Amino acid sequence: MIREKISPSLDSMQELHLKHGWIPGSQSIRPTDDIKEKKHNYITNMLDRYVSLQDFVLHRFFGLKYVVQGNWNSSRMSVSDEEISAARVAAKTASNTHEFRFVPNLFSYQVPTGTNHYVIWFLLNGDEPIDPTTQSPILDDEINSSIETALEQLLGPTNNKFSFVWYLNPKPTITSRVLYHVQISINRILHYYSHSYSISPQSTDKLQFCTKQKVNMIIYLLSGPRSFSTALMYSFNQRTDTVVIDEPFYPIWLKRIGKVQPHYDEIMLSSQNIDANKIHDKIEEMEKMKGNIFVKNMANTVKDMNKNRILNYRPIFLVRNPAEVIVSHIKLDQSITGEDLCFEHQVKLYDWFQEQTKEDPLVINANELIKDPKSILTGLCDKLNLPFTNEMLSWPAGPKPIDGVWASAWYNAVHQSTGFGQPSSTKLTRDDVPSEFLALYDEVLPYYHKILSHSFLD
Repeated sequence: MIREKISPSLDSMQELHLKHGWIPGSQSIRPTDDIKEKKHNYITNMLDRYVSLQDFVLHRFFGLKYVVQGNWNSSRMSVSDEEISAARVAAKTASNTHEFRFVPNLFSYQVPTGTNHYVIWFLLNGDEPIDPTTQSPILDDEINSSIETALEQLLGPTNNKFSFVWYLNPKPTITSRVLYHVQISINRILHYYSHSYSISPQSTDKLQFCTKQKVNMIIYLLSGPRSFSTALMYSFNQRTDTVVIDEPFYPIWLKRIGKVQPHYDEIMLSSQNIDANKIHDKIEEMEKMKGNIFVKNMANTVKDMNKNRILNYRPIFLVRNPAEVIVSHIKLDQSITGEDLCFEHQVKLYDWFQEQTKEDPLVINANELIKDPKSILTGLCDKLNLPFTNEMLSWPAGPKPIDGVWASAWYNAVHQSTGFGQPSSTKLTRDDVPSEFLALYDEVLPYYHKILSHSFLD
């Protein structure tokens, strides 16, 4: 395993890339033009909100309080010198080492597949003997140890087979006597561990600077129809830290298969984005700017897209008893097939995520969600490293601004709801499925049992 500082020179990095493969080489260590543009736009946006990028990092990553400067027409946020001094004192009291935050690089370079690009930010104590804008104010051994500590905390004590290299950024975006950072490349896929960590390794009793802080994630719901997916979307919409998106790939799927309902085809296909890559770009841009993103999908609408775009998302599979799905679906549309019900696609997507990430995606039994929503949502939030809130259990009745344009065709029942409601007193079985749909039921049942076997509460 490699865990060390390397030279930032392009020739040196290219040599290491040719030797090890996962270390970025000279062609990938610098951001592409489109990444540069996104970074420029992001920084411009942040400087509309913060006095400086230092204020942004101190507030967002270190959680320091800000004050508002300027008038109502041109106000910006700033972290006061007093707040910085208090944080430095607390950090030095908690540990002899520097306080740090370990976060994904918001504008990752074109690193090799399987490599992750992170940044570690250090809060300087204020008494470093050198100028941090010209020389590292932190010993190499401490930087190395801090990265190891963060990854061990992130992955757990049994998942310590990782390698990393780090280097001093020759052209840092932020130069400061308060903050210092280095770039890190890690040879381990961290798809399900997108968190920033503030660790004081030598202090476990002073927790005010030893808390785990969440970094935004994209929660990717892969459901089938008539499985309470809209209710789950409404539940997450009640969170103040999450933005929800309703089936952004549905119009693409409808156009591809040519199955469009006459009562909404014209408005849907004329008003919706049908470029999958642009949709992904927008989702990822929203994640950086707005917080957690909850994307509701039907599994069949994403099965043919470039899966590399969703590899770093957090998948959740929502499955319901197929007898209940079929009986509910035929009340609105009787021209259903196994493709429409999504069970096979859920199994294939589950297997793909598991193979690629070596992790078990989350699976929710929709019937259990309705039966005991608080327990299921509490468990789900725990798996996602999000705090559960009781606000997730209810929502206002009626249409929502977040609804897709197809809501009038499918959401009548959920629009009348103010929560998950009461479970049915009887569980539907094969005997309740109309005879003309029994072959369909038999077709999807094995896939249902397979995906349900992975339910995280079973």
